[in-house]
Amino acid sequence: MSLRATEFSEDATKAIATEVAGLAARPEQRERYLGGAPVEKLKLAAPHLVYTLGLKDLAGNPGIDEAKPIGHRCLIMSNDDAVATAEIADPEGAEGVTTTRGPFTEATVATIDEVEGWDEVRERDYELRLLRIPALYVMALWLHDGDGGEDLFSPLAPVPEGLDEHKRYTWAELTDILRPQAARLLDAPEGLA
Repeated sequence: MSLRATEFSEDATKAIATEVAGLAARPEQRERYLGGAPVEKLKLAAPHLVYTLGLKDLAGNPGIDEAKPIGHRCLIMSNDDAVATAEIADPEGAEGVTTTRGPFTEATVATIDEVEGWDEVRERDYELRLLRIPALYVMALWLHDGDGGEDLFSPLAPVPEGLDEHKRYTWAELTDILRPQAARLLDAPEGLA
């Protein structure tokens, strides 16, 4: 079986390619956002949907269906190395592209490599997604089972207190850890949260 990526539209792919080529044409930007990789060696990989969940939603014991889709993201690869990620807010790429580098880029690759070895992923089909819970600094790969089975989550490093990178969590396990943290932040006096 497999870990399925999301197909980007031709317009979205073109928007990302145009942005990457523009960055690569400016040496100071190429180094900053693309790690100095030459544009001819760059390719897009592992496209996936991005979802977000707010503190109030999380504290209210939500189902994963409360997570809201906010964009499309992919890795920008140079040979076998991820040099950046590209994200678009709309599926056609009309609202622009955000390109970033940092620990979550490398963590995405490492976590994908890890989860591809899980028995569940070898036995079933999962759609690759990304879940963000910004107020708790959580980013996790979300393996969505489109056949109605249980979705799985694996946090990306750096992980906040209480979570382990590359670990397999069900939604119930993940929210049992994060819901108290969300409630504490919501109950904190203004300015201390």
